[in-house]
Amino acid sequence: MYLLADLGRANTRAALIEKVEGEYRAVARGGAPSTFGPPWEDARISFQEALAEISQIRRLPLVSPEGKILLQQGGGAEALFSTASAAPPLRVAALGLSGEYS
Repeated sequence: MYLLADLGRANTRAALIEKVEGEYRAVARGGAPSTFGPPWEDARISFQEALAEISQIRRLPLVSPEGKILLQQGGGAEALFSTASAAPPLRVAALGLSGEYS
């Protein structure tokens, strides 16, 4: 069983992957509005909310009462994989030269 998460600027999403009949499948998904920016500026809040949603769906403890992620030794997932797509927007300037307007 594996946890996947993406901490985004607008939304935080999580998925639980399990081996079912010899194949890995997404068996539950959770999400929450991101808390990456103001006023919270703490991505852990939305991450824990997304995991709590999966925990409720699967009736499986994934987060301890203290808010820590439970990995296999604590009865939870085998591993956690996470990405962050909440970086500030990339500012790009495009320039072009032509014989008529340079």
